[in-house]
Amino acid sequence: MSACANRPQRAAEPRATSQSNEKRRFRFLVLGLVLLASFFTLSASGGGSGSELWVINADGSSLTGLGVKGRSPTWSPDGSAIAFKWPMHTTTPTIGVMNADGTSVRSLPSSTTANPEASVLGGPFWSRDGKRLAFEVVGGLMIVMNSDGSETRQVDRLTEPYMGFGMSPDGKKRIVSVYRNETGYSDIYVKLVDGTGQVLIGNTRTFSAGSTGPGSLHAWFPDNNRLVLASFKSTPREIYLMNADGSGLKNLGKGDQPAVPPDGTKIAFSLDGNIWVMDQYGTNRIQLTSGAAWDDDPAWSPDSKRIVFVRSPPPPACIGGPL
Repeated sequence: MSACANRPQRAAEPRATSQSNEKRRFRFLVLGLVLLASFFTLSASGGGSGSELWVINADGSSLTGLGVKGRSPTWSPDGSAIAFKWPMHTTTPTIGVMNADGTSVRSLPSSTTANPEASVLGGPFWSRDGKRLAFEVVGGLMIVMNSDGSETRQVDRLTEPYMGFGMSPDGKKRIVSVYRNETGYSDIYVKLVDGTGQVLIGNTRTFSAGSTGPGSLHAWFPDNNRLVLASFKSTPREIYLMNADGSGLKNLGKGDQPAVPPDGTKIAFSLDGNIWVMDQYGTNRIQLTSGAAWDDDPAWSPDSKRIVFVRSPPPPACIGGPL
């Protein structure tokens, strides 16, 4: 659904005169320049230079801007820090880390000697002990480093089972996707980390395996036996709950980017540019944010009480209202 779909439309106007045609052409020119400028801004930032990180309590109180630009935020396991993709107005976004209150922002390297021009694609992800960070780069590889940016190394993401990338909370299962040339889609599997016990649960025509950190299109519950996925079958997308063996499929309603807190009692998600929460089975939906800004990429704090998310300017199509 368009971000502007629910906004009131302008009443029909009388047939245009020569003067009104000139005004209309001028408006198209201005809007075109705005869209062009927005395109270059988004391209140069790797995700939108206007995207800022905000925090809100799970009950909708204490909405706070952290004053830091970035995307894909994720809380450290002890709750003291937030890692995120840092656009830095460049075509090669890097990783940023800051205190949970937005102070002490620092940039970590996004490259290694083996890949000096690596650009962040997926992540960042914290290790379960909070001592390391990882993120995906071009070519299906990932870079692993200490959380202070030291000891950077490049590894194949499929041989690094202890670092995020679809892992269940106990580190024993993972969700993976395998592309099929004959269908043009990827099959989505849940398997044990040793590669055994593989179960087909769907494909990317229906669901998206997406990334595997905050802002992803799937999330595990802390019981390690259930997960939620966003479906591509409709617009806006819908969120489904299922067991890790593919059974028990349940439609939880409209939404995208589901995120499950450590206590497993709720699901945060984005819908039409706002952050929402609902109970784990899809009931008691509550809208937490509103307004003209576009809010997405929710991620829970370790105590399950707060949500960090990304707030961006309204999509360019909404600027100036309907033509």
